[in-house]
Amino acid sequence: MGVPKISVVPVAKAKGICIGLGMYPGEKSSLVRDVPALTDASVTQKLSFPEVILPGFTRNDLYVCIEGGEFSQDRKTSQKNVEVFVQVRTEAGELIKDAISVGTGERSRSDFRTVVFYHLNAPRWSETFRVNVPIAQLPTAYLLIFVRHCSTVEMKEKPAFAQTFLKLTNADGTVLGDKTHSIPTFKPDKEVDLHSLTPIPLPTNTAEPKFPWRKGEAVRIKTTLCSTVGTQNLPLLSRLSWRTYPSDLTDVLNRFTFVNQIEIIKFLQEIFDPP
Repeated sequence: MGVPKISVVPVAKAKGICIGLGMYPGEKSSLVRDVPALTDASVTQKLSFPEVILPGFTRNDLYVCIEGGEFSQDRKTSQKNVEVFVQVRTEAGELIKDAISVGTGERSRSDFRTVVFYHLNAPRWSETFRVNVPIAQLPTAYLLIFVRHCSTVEMKEKPAFAQTFLKLTNADGTVLGDKTHSIPTFKPDKEVDLHSLTPIPLPTNTAEPKFPWRKGEAVRIKTTLCSTVGTQNLPLLSRLSWRTYPSDLTDVLNRFTFVNQIEIIKFLQEIFDPP
């Protein structure tokens, strides 16, 4: 088995991007012996679990897809050039550094920016990034989302015209479900510096006059969880933390009988460990 040699010819005016694909069956550890060129290749995990989950396998990935949004034109004569800017922060507004990954082999970063569509108030991005937050910080973690207009004339970055946020866990302690969340936006504080490391407090009450809702606007975000430490299943979470669960152990065990097999396999060691 070998890698075919390809001659590359420069083109004065590029017409597109060519991508070559090759399929190699087997694990990377065994493939590199036959195909040395794959030694430095990065391995990208699927947005799901493997068919076999071995003991000791650990993963804690939350995939976030910025699907699109609808935004007002306000007083502009033409539609906006919309960009969405995302950070992961705690409920106290503190930045969780290097919690975002945009691709395999890339360094983790502290923020994510979408591409900018020219003169389009209802862009469809479908851009995905991965969020990795330590399980101890997950209950207080939020996606802090700013929406701004990018001018084609002014070089200075304009402040955001809309803001919103998405808590990564539900009130019962489970992680957000695998679905699309339509999040309304509100007017942000103009004094907020998006690049500052200082805390950006989340509004405790967005009904206050300081944070009026922007009518008809929303950002659509899809979340997908692949984790062996966080769960979306309340009966399983109740079993793992039964000492602090507000019901008795009998009720916890009765609910646990409805947990699906995949969830049990992922948390098999924690389920059967002595309390």
